[in-house]
Amino acid sequence: IFTEVSPSRLLLFADDTQYFRSTDCLSDCLSVQQDLDAISDWSKRENLSFNISKSGHMRFGSKFPNTSYSINEITVPSVAQYKDIGVILSSNLSFTAHLNRILSKAYNSLCMIRRAVPANCSMALKRTLYLTLVRSQVIYCSQVWRPYHVQESKALERLQRRATKYVLNNFQLDYKSRLVSLNLLPLTLWMELQDILLFLKLLKTPPENFDVSEY
Repeated sequence: IFTEVSPSRLLLFADDTQYFRSTDCLSDCLSVQQDLDAISDWSKRENLSFNISKSGHMRFGSKFPNTSYSINEITVPSVAQYKDIGVILSSNLSFTAHLNRILSKAYNSLCMIRRAVPANCSMALKRTLYLTLVRSQVIYCSQVWRPYHVQESKALERLQRRATKYVLNNFQLDYKSRLVSLNLLPLTLWMELQDILLFLKLLKTPPENFDVSEY
């Protein structure tokens, strides 16, 4: 679409545009601004204006900390965190903020289920509700953000520990026995399984701009 911008640096969605580039020197920073100018010119030709108030510029790394960029002569604000398709990215490459957010939402969903569905209801119903409304939130895009700190993994597992007690309506069984009874994996192992499945999928049908076999 943009002849002046490398397609590998541009991602287009229905209502979202993402641009990314590695900057190793000052000339790279200037090239970024030139690409943004080209994108801006295209948007004017097509009458598709960008909403700068919803835009953000995030830098990963410590090079050129004072570099700023603009679109349509309006400075794009620099941000330390930005939510991209449901995942909170941080400039320090930490996903702690994202983990805290999804845990909060998952606990709220679990509390809602417990208020709406009594503990003596069907175990199959409660299990389905947990998988659909709670676990789905914490495993979404886990291949991107999966925690590697022990405390963060424990925080995730603590959620499922509490949920399995409610689903089985049994506070005496240990966690492993509850998982066996419900035919569930620990969340950390489930996320590792998702990583493996993604790797196999990329190995079998690699995307056009990313060949996993090269790594």
